[in-house]
Amino acid sequence: MPVVDVVIVGLGATGLAITEALASRTDCRIVGAADIQPGIAGAPLSLVVPGAPPVAVVVSVDELPDADVAVVATSSWVETIEPTLVACDVELAELLHHLSSVLVETVEIGGSLVRIMVRTADAVPVDCPGCLRR
Repeated sequence: MPVVDVVIVGLGATGLAITEALASRTDCRIVGAADIQPGIAGAPLSLVVPGAPPVAVVVSVDELPDADVAVVATSSWVETIEPTLVACDVELAELLHHLSSVLVETVEIGGSLVRIMVRTADAVPVDCPGCLRR
């Protein structure tokens, strides 16, 4: 079974509970965490959540390592967390030649965001050119 790399954004009550649940799983690996609380930022995650890996809690999502999944537990309101969620900023015209080599499964439009879910014919993951920022 493949292991999914996960980052946690927000270590309030909900983020801590999710981190605790994920730390005991064998199908995912917590590779990073971010929180702006002064008492948590800079500390190893394992000191904040027993059983979690000793990755350093960073202040900014820009400091997080690459991951397969980001759990965002900073607010219950989408409008509040939209800046955190917008990690891929690319013109649609720039994507078109990339989309010709994949199978488009779904297209979701919400406000100024367009989310395109794709897969290759041979199930090989394809990176979005807008997300190649590192």
